Amino acid sequence: MHIYFVRHGQSEGNLDGDCSPSDPPLTELGHAQAARAGLALSGQGIIALYTSPMMRAMQTAKALHEVLGLPMQVRVELAETYRPVWPAPPGSGEPIPKRGLTIAEARTMFSAAKYPEDTAAGEPWWEAHVRERREGAYSRAVAALAHLRARHRDDDRIAIVTHGAFGSVLLSVALGCPPTDQNRFSQYNCALSLLQITEEGARLHYQNRVEHLPEGLRTDPT
Repeated sequence: MHIYFVRHGQSEGNLDGDCSPSDPPLTELGHAQAARAGLALSGQGIIALYTSPMMRAMQTAKALHEVLGLPMQVRVELAETYRPVWPAPPGSGEPIPKRGLTIAEARTMFSAAKYPEDTAAGEPWWEAHVRERREGAYSRAVAALAHLRARHRDDDRIAIVTHGAFGSVLLSVALGCPPTDQNRFSQYNCALSLLQITEEGARLHYQNRVEHLPEGLRTDPT
């Protein structure tokens, strides 16, 4: 299985440095980055498109859908993790989460998306991850990759739209790297990474590729 990782485009949260557990939309520049990412993935033989449920990821996935013609398969386990709280003990001044999209709200905005059947229509999808610790994020990544492996064959090519911190966790788990509190795999907004997973193991073909983005569209290498 070949997995194309796409970090979401620039969001309003990237602009103001807000790393709280919020759900900001893409900026105008972020939409332009997403369109470029979609064009870069065209012709790669991708058969499935997965996305985090957060606004910035779904808006990015929509741009990929418009080029690839694939439905957006929304997976709650691909949502961002709030890495700054990992070292803190429970209840120690953690931020109050800002409510994310519910399925009912998302359906009105993203008609090309497929939603998990086991999530309540009025429930914010990603709040469960707000107070997530490092161990929880890594366990979630293990489950996310296992789900993809169970659904796809070795020769399948898929794309997933996720985030800076959790995307780094996903790559770390896939490559057997030990847990860390840092973003091991830095990524620009809408950068592409290609990971191959087979029964024999995982191979990172490339990471944080940005040739499809002009210099003026390269932002936030975190």
